[in-house]
Amino acid sequence: MSERLVPLGEIVTTHGIDGWLKLKPYNPQITTLASNREIFLEKGGACSPHWLQAMKPHKGHLLLHLRGIDGIGAAEKWVGAILSVAEEALQPLGPGEYYYYQMVGLDVYDTHGEWIGIITRIWSKEGGDL
Repeated sequence: MSERLVPLGEIVTTHGIDGWLKLKPYNPQITTLASNREIFLEKGGACSPHWLQAMKPHKGHLLLHLRGIDGIGAAEKWVGAILSVAEEALQPLGPGEYYYYQMVGLDVYDTHGEWIGIITRIWSKEGGDL
């Protein structure tokens, strides 16, 4: 696979018996996913493409229904998988706006120009992003 994948969250459990998956998004304000969008599930070194058929919010998570995952048995094997989308599928941003993954690796300076460190990860919390 030559396209760059951008991780959006982790499948943390199943939901119900009809094959729904519960996604814990890395960014709670995620707007990138939409119905009938190709997504990728990565687990155990393997990456598998899937089509998102339905999505709905649920208690700070997202419930996802993917084509071909129609029962709890098929859904359980994806618990722990990382959900990603192709970089090209991301919505364009305005001037001066960046996706979190684009900031990882950047240098950070204080208001006096002193180097603080390098961004290694961004955590989204209720009180703000770190």
